[in-house]
Amino acid sequence: MGFKDIVGQEEARRILQSALRNDRLSHAYLFIGPEGVGKRLTAKTLAKALNCQRGDIDPCDECRNCIRIDLDEYPDVRIIEPVGTSIKIEEMREIRRVASLKPLEGKKKVYIIIEASALTQPAANSLLKTLEEPQGETLFILTTSNIHGLLPTIVSRCQLVRFKPLSPKVIEDFLIKKGGIAKDEAYMASNLSEGSLGKGTRIVGSLWKELRKRAIDSIAKISLKDMEGIFETARQFTQDRDQIPFILSIISSWYRDLFIFKESEDPSSLVNRDKKEGIAKEVEKYSKEEIEEIISLILRTTDYIKRNVNPQLAIENLLLKIAKTQGRKG
Repeated sequence: MGFKDIVGQEEARRILQSALRNDRLSHAYLFIGPEGVGKRLTAKTLAKALNCQRGDIDPCDECRNCIRIDLDEYPDVRIIEPVGTSIKIEEMREIRRVASLKPLEGKKKVYIIIEASALTQPAANSLLKTLEEPQGETLFILTTSNIHGLLPTIVSRCQLVRFKPLSPKVIEDFLIKKGGIAKDEAYMASNLSEGSLGKGTRIVGSLWKELRKRAIDSIAKISLKDMEGIFETARQFTQDRDQIPFILSIISSWYRDLFIFKESEDPSSLVNRDKKEGIAKEVEKYSKEEIEEIISLILRTTDYIKRNVNPQLAIENLLLKIAKTQGRKG
């Protein structure tokens, strides 16, 4: 894949292609943006452009060097990423040891550090020393979704390239044209993706489809008459912490659909279009004000969990309040 295949990041592409065209590359770049918006792909594309045997500013994707970089088998391009939750000093010490050596095969050595905010303090200090002594034949590309997790001195030694969340329309078009996904499903995934193409692609997978179905079915069934069911639903929702943001996004989309249907009964604007019959039935439980209240509760719960509030307690509290709101109609 070349620069043309990087979806929705025109400004990042322009900066890097201009630097390549004018031979004015920085010795270190920091790619900043949400997860799943193309930072890793762009880093590998830049590495290919620098080592492509055809020598153009856009890699050919066909020569031996391009193919080996895509397969992570090229000796002069190395990707470093967290093991568990961190990148340890041993990795940075090894880079520091070999950074000044000439490339083994290509024109440029490229070190791509994925989610550099995961560097431990000793590892970050070691990397900083390496960045302070730039080598003409070595390029560093750091990626992060959290610039505040990096040493300010590391940030200051890199050229920043910002990656923005993608619009739902861009993600929907990609899923339809490149992924062969049906329009309604692509529309749903793009609106749940929070601007991340990677997340949108995962949502159309069977595991995420099943998770969405379970989340919506569970929300429709909760009742103050079944307190044990509420606590069990909260337990299921929080079994895998990585899935919690997606589950909250599903619940939020469900209540936004109820609000839209309450306003117009127009199914074309629904995120969960395949659930329109359930939405038409469920909407009778609430007033518009109650739906708005629940949407606000979901947003607050999402914020609480980001601040490390106990996820199960936060979800239990949310479900209890939703059940109480439903109970007003009972």
